[in-house]
Amino acid sequence: VHRRKKLTRWAEWHLKPNRLDCAKCHDLYDQHPPCPQCEKPTEELTPEGAMAYRIWRTLHEHDRPYWQADGMPLPLPLASIRGAVEDYGLSHEARELIIALDDVSVSMIQKEHAQKTKSK
Repeated sequence: VHRRKKLTRWAEWHLKPNRLDCAKCHDLYDQHPPCPQCEKPTEELTPEGAMAYRIWRTLHEHDRPYWQADGMPLPLPLASIRGAVEDYGLSHEARELIIALDDVSVSMIQKEHAQKTKSK
């Protein structure tokens, strides 16, 4: 459960609108990480957690399906998650971490999408 909380904080940071990455922040504030105003999580992830995060991030950015009618984001296809886990030789636990990250991200994205749709 603790690992999922860490991963959830990373996913929330990743999905935050208008967040700065380290390079942009350095250019803007002329500071080197970690910057005092940075919201990027500082917790170290386990090697398996870090790999699960990287896989989720890649699948989120390149394989995320959307409902055609209104552009509502849908959960990542389980076949994509399973394939990535098998390709990297990761455990069942890593697959569960990726699915948990996706559950958090879909919920966040759908809430944001609903707010944007309401304000139109």
